[in-house]
Amino acid sequence: MGREIKIMSVQADEINTCIKIPNKLKKKIWRTWVLGFAVLFTTLACSNEEEKFKGALVICPEPSAVFGIENPIISLNGEWEISLDTQQWSSIAVPGEPSMQGFGIRYDEPFTYRTSFAVPSDYSEAHILLRFHGVYGYVKVFINNKLVREHRGGFTTWDCNLTGLVKPGENIALRLVIVDESDDISYGSSYAYHPIGGILRKVELIGLPQHHLEHLYLDTDLSNNNQRGTLCIRIKTNGSARGNKLKAVLKSPDGRIVGRKNISASSDTWQDKKMNVASILPWDAEHPNLYTLELTLSNGETELALWKRRIGFRTVKVDGSRFLVNGRPVKLRGINRHDMHPTLGRSITPELDWQDARLIKRANLNYVRTAHYPPSSDFLHACDELGIYVEDEAAVCFATPDRKPVNVFSTGDPGYRSHYLDQVAEMVEFHRNHSSIILWSLGNESAWGSNITETYSHIKAADPTRPVNFSFSRTVPADVKSYDILSSHYPLYNNLNQVQLWTFVKRRVNDSLSDVLPILHDEWAHLPCYCYDLLKHDPNVRNFWGESIKRFWENALEAERALGGAIWCMVDETFMLPDKPLGDGPWGIVDVWRREKPEFFHTRKAHSPVHVLLHETNQPENGETLDIPVANRFDHTFLNELTVSYQAGDVSGTFRPSAIEPHTEGIIRVPGQDWTGCNSITLAFTDAFGWELDDVLIRLSTGHADPPISIGPEKGPVEIHANSDNITLNSKDVVVTLNRQSGFIHSITVAGREMLAGPISPIIEFASSHTSVAHLTEWKVTTVTHHATDYNLQINTLGRFRQGPTVRIDQIVSNSGIDIRYQIDGKDMTIPEEAKYAVATEFGYLGFAIPLNKDFEEISWQRQALWSNYPEGHLGRPSGSASKIKRHDDITYGHEPLWPF
Repeated sequence: MGREIKIMSVQADEINTCIKIPNKLKKKIWRTWVLGFAVLFTTLACSNEEEKFKGALVICPEPSAVFGIENPIISLNGEWEISLDTQQWSSIAVPGEPSMQGFGIRYDEPFTYRTSFAVPSDYSEAHILLRFHGVYGYVKVFINNKLVREHRGGFTTWDCNLTGLVKPGENIALRLVIVDESDDISYGSSYAYHPIGGILRKVELIGLPQHHLEHLYLDTDLSNNNQRGTLCIRIKTNGSARGNKLKAVLKSPDGRIVGRKNISASSDTWQDKKMNVASILPWDAEHPNLYTLELTLSNGETELALWKRRIGFRTVKVDGSRFLVNGRPVKLRGINRHDMHPTLGRSITPELDWQDARLIKRANLNYVRTAHYPPSSDFLHACDELGIYVEDEAAVCFATPDRKPVNVFSTGDPGYRSHYLDQVAEMVEFHRNHSSIILWSLGNESAWGSNITETYSHIKAADPTRPVNFSFSRTVPADVKSYDILSSHYPLYNNLNQVQLWTFVKRRVNDSLSDVLPILHDEWAHLPCYCYDLLKHDPNVRNFWGESIKRFWENALEAERALGGAIWCMVDETFMLPDKPLGDGPWGIVDVWRREKPEFFHTRKAHSPVHVLLHETNQPENGETLDIPVANRFDHTFLNELTVSYQAGDVSGTFRPSAIEPHTEGIIRVPGQDWTGCNSITLAFTDAFGWELDDVLIRLSTGHADPPISIGPEKGPVEIHANSDNITLNSKDVVVTLNRQSGFIHSITVAGREMLAGPISPIIEFASSHTSVAHLTEWKVTTVTHHATDYNLQINTLGRFRQGPTVRIDQIVSNSGIDIRYQIDGKDMTIPEEAKYAVATEFGYLGFAIPLNKDFEEISWQRQALWSNYPEGHLGRPSGSASKIKRHDDITYGHEPLWPF
């Protein structure tokens, strides 16, 4: 336990200072390991002064106002200069990736930013900070050519103390020397296949009173059946100032004052105050009730500064295999999110942060994992306000104890411990007051090492109110505590109560994983993006993905230990590289311009918190109510909180459904109407905050059968001709020829017009293969038989292709069309080397290619669809048509398309 945590201070003269953890605190940290964690998660950190964590890292809380200073927070974003050799300088947008702006930075080679700014004259009595919200990766900061700070890590917030180094009213020269280190523990540049080094997030100048808050921790608790709330305010100032005090005022969501408290701020000792609030409105993802805390710092009658914080009252607890928010079990329907700007790359703006949060909410998701680094504070504010649970992830990715399979800092080498601890400390210190964060993550898809345990211990000491996740938890030794829930990536959709084990992390495997803890599949249901050729042939693959997410989510609802999952991924990458083995890029449910892709609609439908349990029922008698069974898939919402709109023919209206409890089923009743002529009814559900959740169409049967639909020419007799090479069907309008050698149809003519540009052929891709789609050309036919009647021809083909399964294909040809059915048996197939991780009976994609004649300009279809209704133009709709004529201009890089995806 005799360890040191190396945390860089904001003071210029404290660079690289080692801060030892007191032995007393070490004992306290060890004590948390042997106590019940379910108790720790619900214990307010301020309830026992001896147990609270004395944070050494300082990131001063941003003020809302400083009296005597017109602008206490000044943005330094905008046009800076950059040089790769310190000789030639060019303008660059800050924030934003240099590589995405045409600057060819290289790994492990320094490049330089510079700008100048004026410190306002009203900062003359201020404590002055230069705040960076994200600079990738190792940076040195110079003010007027003087080194004031070094920092490593690209996605956390940190300060430079400029007090005494700059003169208010004068221009200041600011210079940053940055190195994008190829072995950064975040793996951020390698993950993007290019150096992303540079100023990725906003830069600010902050003016504070000389005596100010250094730490502000806000923790909440609920009691009396969530009717009573307790707010613990923990503060520490930067020094002593006789007569200084803080006045705390708490306001309810509707602006009423519901609490007051005075706090001494005259010394630099920790101060703790509790504020109890009756008749509380708790915060959860379905009811994002936020209170406003106003802290006014005064000296005597003179007000010095004001801090405003939005805070939600909520508790988080792991209880056996359940994950509880405010005492109720939740299921996390989520998504992974990268920072992604259409033209600036791994950078982001406040506008995009809020837009992404609204898209997550509109997609009926309640949870986001910040893959694979902490997000911006703007995104967290949006999640607080809108109601989205957040898994805040440390910037650690693909790390292993022995630097394999990728070359990153070892998770087990103490020499690099500060690389892990510094960034985790900054993440927790700056983000801890956000109610939306319900889970900390130690990193992505990494194998355990002692540095992982050290970061876990730091988080548990700094914030015992939230559980901690680590992927992969399976690699943690059985006698080491480094996680509070289990993480599993890419499980089988019907096996969600088990932790999936990946091959590359088999070493140091923990075979004694808890059989009680909840399992979070915080990567699952990957969008189809590693199959470029197949998507060209069959864009309907995007539509079939809806089956995947529907099955995953419905099985997670039933699986006791499955906490839920997060889709990979939310936003496409700007830097798509299809020539790479893992050409990451088009994996989002929206593209880089935030246009909704077909998968977005499936995400929204699959995760609807109101699930209608039928799609067809009998038409009621006039005046009778229409009873519809539904499942309430909310975690905290009773259905009588919703508004239901309905439209049936000329009949329309709204009503409140009955109070069906979360996680139960019941009946909602549409008011009695004159149902004459109503063949269907559309229901639309809206929550109390105005979010449209879902709309469904229900057919109303009158007992009369619909007339048959004609899909082809009038039926008539057919003639069959067979020889050693081909089997041919002739009818009044149609001639179909099948080749005996391949067993497939290779010609269809209708009224003398050839329909096909080549033979119909099967397509297959192995489940783990990232190669192009393989058309099955090495095909060996075992038998081909045919059977003819007066009206159709049935061809039965049995065969096998090299390294593939046995396939039976039935092709039924008539005047009405061609019906192709196939059955695949993978038991006797040989798995090729490139698919060696695939299970023998699993395939990525199976189907048939029907190459149409190039003269065709439009196709139409009818089919049984996954959902009852679709938006206009969605490729999964039950019926429609599609034209191959280009309707829009070509997409130009850097210019937003003005048409739907």
